[in-house]
Amino acid sequence: MSEPKKVGRRTFLNYAIAVVATGVIVGAATYLATPKGVTTVTAPGTTVTTTKTVTTTVAGTPTTSPTTSPTTSPITSPTIKPTTITYWTTLTQPIRIDIQQKIIAKFEKEYPGMKVNMETVPWTEAQDKIIKAYSAGVGPDVSIGGMGWCVTFYKAKMASPVDDIVDKLGGKGAFAPDALRDVTLDSVITGMPLYGTPNCLYYRKDLFEAKGLTAEKAHSSWEDFYDVAKSLTEPPNRYGFVGMGLADIHCTKTIWSFLLTNNATVFDKDLNLVFNTPETIETYEYLAKLYGDTAPPGIVGWKLSDAETAYLAGAATIEHDSSGFIKTINSEKPELVPKTDVMPIPKRKREGGYGHGGGVTLIVYNTPRLDAAKLFVEFFMRWDNYIEFCKVWPEMHFPVYTKMRTDPDYLNSVDPKWKSLIEKAANMLQYQSTSANWYRIAPWSSIMESKMTLAQPLIKMLVDKWPAEKAVAYGEELIKEIMKG
Repeated sequence: MSEPKKVGRRTFLNYAIAVVATGVIVGAATYLATPKGVTTVTAPGTTVTTTKTVTTTVAGTPTTSPTTSPTTSPITSPTIKPTTITYWTTLTQPIRIDIQQKIIAKFEKEYPGMKVNMETVPWTEAQDKIIKAYSAGVGPDVSIGGMGWCVTFYKAKMASPVDDIVDKLGGKGAFAPDALRDVTLDSVITGMPLYGTPNCLYYRKDLFEAKGLTAEKAHSSWEDFYDVAKSLTEPPNRYGFVGMGLADIHCTKTIWSFLLTNNATVFDKDLNLVFNTPETIETYEYLAKLYGDTAPPGIVGWKLSDAETAYLAGAATIEHDSSGFIKTINSEKPELVPKTDVMPIPKRKREGGYGHGGGVTLIVYNTPRLDAAKLFVEFFMRWDNYIEFCKVWPEMHFPVYTKMRTDPDYLNSVDPKWKSLIEKAANMLQYQSTSANWYRIAPWSSIMESKMTLAQPLIKMLVDKWPAEKAVAYGEELIKEIMKG
């Protein structure tokens, strides 16, 4: 096995742009503390502060027979030289840390002889830290990251394809099409899809009803959505629409959602840049009017946590968030649960265009411990382990296995109080795209996300009063610079 490949200086600098900081992971505002006993990466790739390293023993030869299922194949008995695997996770909420520790502990019993060190990395800093650590030869063997990350890392020769793991887990047919679409580049599966999370528009049913408004009307067209949001805007106490804020890495999900419904994309099916189009200009004109007339004056400085807080306080009527936000609502303001529902992004030119869906992957890196890393990922995704992972937060962890999405064990883990809401969100997932490109994943999408590239034209329009044509042309130049890297 070769040593880790180094990333070129220009590529490295491009990837290592500081990620815009944010205090929350989507829908996770109530689970922010990192539990004691977990290693935390505190500086990009070099400095690690350890309170207590989570180590478990992994095996060279299984001592028990793995559980099989209709969607997985049993793990074979490879001969792998004992080694230590480093696993970086961005899923740092206590309930997620706990299930990851349990899976690692179970891995230890079946594969004694090797160790796994789990280290936590904040989501908004992870891309930068992974790039820097890998370039220095001290990066992880496996990490959790966004759907677009694995494609970007694969193009940089950092990430290893996982087609062989997919084959062992039942083949492509075992996975939902939306799960594999955004991790596949030129027929290569660049990362293991871990879960999908639909993003949807949360709205206050009671405030809609008080104004005689309906979600059906709001969703029917851009014009109707604007009218609804405008009628719900009563400054300075309440605003109609806050999206995900505009100073947060997640805000581009809202922008991409509206671009998608207007039949606009960033790249065509051949990955040619096609951003500066009439459809894109029309979308930014609409968004500037929507945010300018129905959002708080300081929206360009809001993070997702600010948007969530405003919704919880009744100061925002419509907020864009992940399906997991309902659990935050129940935890922080349970009386709002029966007053809350979800709807898709309003329609435009694309029928069924429900916008940006979140997705998370397990990424395997080209390190000397590649075989052991792949064994760990295969074990993690085995049906009996994976379903337990999905069940700890079913509102966020939508399974990537087609059959598991209708499995009673998974479905019964959703709280009955918001089961109908989650069913609506699940229906949206099949129409969503994580790549800023409807046709197929683009290798530059994760860099665009980290730089908030799609937000920059809108911010120029709101702050500097640029016309849409100038702002979109500026956005296209930013994308060209990313593509050069």
